[in-house]
Amino acid sequence: MKRRIVVLGAGVIGLSCAWKLAQDERNSICIVADLFTPNTTSDGAGGFWEPYEAEPRELIKKWSWVTKLELHRLAKEGWPVHTCKVEKPLAPGEDFNPYWKNMVDNLTHTDRTRNGHKVVSWEAPIVTSPVYLARLMDLLKQKGAKFIRYKVSTINSLLEIFPFGIDLIVNCMGHSAGSVLNDKEAFPIRGVLVHFKPQPHLGFFALEHIEAKQSTYVLSKEDVCILGGTNDRVEEPSVRPGDIQDIIKRCVHWLPELLKNGDVESQMSGFWVGIRPGRTAIRLELDESSFKVPVVHCYGHGGSGWTVHWGCAEDVQQLVSNFYNKSKM
Repeated sequence: MKRRIVVLGAGVIGLSCAWKLAQDERNSICIVADLFTPNTTSDGAGGFWEPYEAEPRELIKKWSWVTKLELHRLAKEGWPVHTCKVEKPLAPGEDFNPYWKNMVDNLTHTDRTRNGHKVVSWEAPIVTSPVYLARLMDLLKQKGAKFIRYKVSTINSLLEIFPFGIDLIVNCMGHSAGSVLNDKEAFPIRGVLVHFKPQPHLGFFALEHIEAKQSTYVLSKEDVCILGGTNDRVEEPSVRPGDIQDIIKRCVHWLPELLKNGDVESQMSGFWVGIRPGRTAIRLELDESSFKVPVVHCYGHGGSGWTVHWGCAEDVQQLVSNFYNKSKM
């Protein structure tokens, strides 16, 4: 009899975990979520590889490295993954020394400046998010995975919609996990992004500048140019007065090339608001005692979901495998 495994959440974390588990033919996979691509938080996110606002650092380094290698492999297979040139203007006297700097490619302290600030550059993967997620869903369907649209209120109540039972749950609910589980370590991170029309003259390009904990960034992709951002710890999925104007002003200040093809009004194509799943540290563990069935938790990725998804999925797969191996003893 197959293992009946339910994955909660259909963002990049949920789908990558489901895909890893689907490789074992003993597993029967069902993905349960209230939103699917192209309407998840992962769809709206930039799809840019860089550790950001997530802990613990040692595990983030491990998961990020695994993900980076897998993204490079997928790019060679024709997935919507591209190499992006990144520029970061440094504050006066700033030493560029993030804990992940040894993982990036072609790190260079350039002779260029932006607004009088020295620029450091490197290369990193960037993903066309909705296309990538749609491909993962298609592959899961080919593997026989099922998809159910359902908003989970409690873990145990989920059993009511599965009359033939569930053997194990993988919880990848993102920001809603905090309220469903009453997790005091989880918190929402409100993100607002402005969409410009594609900027072919920039190519696959990213610019970022962080000052006083305010993050300004531009992600130029084939289908859209994304300007960000905000970083408020509130669950408020709406744009506040001044958000869009402030983001555009900051981004154009650091990257005036954004207006090469016209003024703001002619370049802006929309905006997006999402709630990132913040937590004091990513929760990735097996819980065998809190619910009627064992649950593997994998949530709280902050702004690093796209950066760590394959690494986390690999560890989830290992936890599930270890659980079933132990059950045989």
